[in-house]
Amino acid sequence: MFTKLSIGWSEGTTPISLIIEELDGGKYSHVYLKFESNDKPTLIYESHLKGGVQITPYVQLEAAIIDGKVKSVCELPLSEDSDTITRIWDEACTLHGDAYDKRQILVYFIWIKYFKRKATRVINAFNNGKYTCNEFVITACRAALKDFLNLDFSYTPEGLFKYLYGHSSK
Repeated sequence: MFTKLSIGWSEGTTPISLIIEELDGGKYSHVYLKFESNDKPTLIYESHLKGGVQITPYVQLEAAIIDGKVKSVCELPLSEDSDTITRIWDEACTLHGDAYDKRQILVYFIWIKYFKRKATRVINAFNNGKYTCNEFVITACRAALKDFLNLDFSYTPEGLFKYLYGHSSK
């Protein structure tokens, strides 16, 4: 049984990470859910360019930091209620294996660059069962966290950071 759920952001070093960070205006290019347990390894549920919606052992993120593939992470606890965490885990499991939405990254670029983050229908028009990292986190968290119910997919990693922390990540 999971004992703690956090949302996490990571700052990558790949060209796509740097483009996302620059375009989104924040420090971080990726957002994920971290599930902790007293008796099992810590796991990340994420939608990643390589593999789509997947479970990643947290030790892999720690190794990526040591190897310089990830510059930094920031994590914010969301819940320690086991029922809440279980509902979010179960929702994440229903999305497991869904593809990463590479086309949506282009849509986000066009939306931010040319629409200046207005016209959210541009974003919502492409909800097609594939998920970018922010779309996955929002979808999974809607299962049990009221704060996420009214969020649409226009909340990019930086948008989620600002929404939850109340200020920019930079």
